[in-house]
Amino acid sequence: MAAAVFAGCADLNYNEASNRDEDWTYNSPINGVKALVYDVYAQMPSEFKDNSYGNGALIASATDESEFALSFSPIHNYFNGGWTPSNPFATTWNRSYRAITQVHMYLERIHKIDLSDYEYDPDYQTMVQQFEIFPYELRFLRAYFYFELVRAYGDVPLVTTTLTNEQANSVERTPAKDVFKFIVNELDAVAEYLPVSYNDIPGQEIGRATRGAALALKARVLLYQASPLFNTDNNKELWKEAAAAAKVIIDNAQRWGYKLSEYAGLWGHDTFTNPEFIFVLGTQASNSFSSSTIILSELKTATLATVLHRRWWTRMNIRLTARHSKRSILVMLT
Repeated sequence: MAAAVFAGCADLNYNEASNRDEDWTYNSPINGVKALVYDVYAQMPSEFKDNSYGNGALIASATDESEFALSFSPIHNYFNGGWTPSNPFATTWNRSYRAITQVHMYLERIHKIDLSDYEYDPDYQTMVQQFEIFPYELRFLRAYFYFELVRAYGDVPLVTTTLTNEQANSVERTPAKDVFKFIVNELDAVAEYLPVSYNDIPGQEIGRATRGAALALKARVLLYQASPLFNTDNNKELWKEAAAAAKVIIDNAQRWGYKLSEYAGLWGHDTFTNPEFIFVLGTQASNSFSSSTIILSELKTATLATVLHRRWWTRMNIRLTARHSKRSILVMLT
């Protein structure tokens, strides 16, 4: 019993330590500061990049969207009782607060950034434009990471400055409703300063925060706040706020360049240019990703005769296990 309690507490220890050399970071803005900003982006979860559950398991396999065939995968802990306070998926907590700490480091030291040495560089104006947007991008990212935390844990410490280790480990949790309020206020504050698109900005960098991304995140945050998980009294005003925020995206979609596309256009190396996506993260290609995942929607479009044919199982890359026998697959189809 005692061992379980100590294990559960250990994962929640909060540490502000960073191995980043502050002098180098701010005295070398092009390499140091930009790297700091990109490091925060790199903390954003990506199933392709992180492979948190091993063997390319999808988080969808924790739901009824798909089944993961390898029985030893941690993805099954979501529904087999293995996910407990003493055996959590700590990645969300650790990564989010690490990113939030980096954001605070930047925002509190922004006055140290001096681009005067680059004044005669041909790309000087581009640099200035980028550095003007960075604080708003980072506040967007901080709001994003607090959303990751509040939807996973509910009440969490809401920290808006860098802390000493002693301060960090004595900080108290903030009620979820106040965390939601902070997130929404931040997204409202930064949205107007974020570009609609980076197409007209030199460098045309992809995967960065935009106005649409900020307002879309706001709509999702308000939807979670209105859901039964947090809105236990079913306050209908919260649902109205969520609907109004979503309508802003709908009303501006065409003007901001968002529209539906062909399904095939959602995949491949040109995905970043697809107008259906509001916010996209890049990752390198993988030949093994999701190789053992059974997509239930694909199963439901197959006929029994097709499923009974041996080659279909090979093409679908389905490995039969005790949990996913051919009998159980056939049951899904009926």
